[in-house]
Amino acid sequence: ERVTNAAVQAGRDPSEITLVAATKMNDAERVQAAIEAGIRVCGENRVQELQEKYEQNAYDGADLQFIGTLQTNKVKYIIDKVCMIHSVDSLKLAEEIDKRAAQHGITMDILIQVNAAQEESKFGITTGETGQMIRDILASCPHVRIRGLMCIAPFEDNPEDAGQYFAAVKALYDEYAKMQHPNLDF
Repeated sequence: ERVTNAAVQAGRDPSEITLVAATKMNDAERVQAAIEAGIRVCGENRVQELQEKYEQNAYDGADLQFIGTLQTNKVKYIIDKVCMIHSVDSLKLAEEIDKRAAQHGITMDILIQVNAAQEESKFGITTGETGQMIRDILASCPHVRIRGLMCIAPFEDNPEDAGQYFAAVKALYDEYAKMQHPNLDF
């Protein structure tokens, strides 16, 4: 209800909004209870935890997305289990996702992580690097579909102060959403 109200206030169609429930640090039983209560998309940020709960059928009835920082050597463990990988912050990672997706005959949806504040404690590419990364992925990764950009703004005492970072990423989104490419679907 709160998501619907916020969407309407922002002039958005509530059906365009996807609530991703971060299911990390919850056991399989609690994840299933959340799904039974109406959650349709689960997000995990640790590969080992995802694998354990996946084997316990924790995500049955929901889509599963990987929302954490992902190392290239761990892609092979999740590629056939998730429908989207957030936090792609390098061409090397995108190329590994592409390679593993090709082996499974799928195209993997991704979000590119932009570190708009250029915080050293956070992963992601700079706003200035984003365009080149999009072009590089589109040129070399036929089994990867870029679905959007994501960022985690720095903590601010006044939440309104974080708006500038989201605005910078939204401006990039608007610029590249105009591009026509089969593997770019913002």
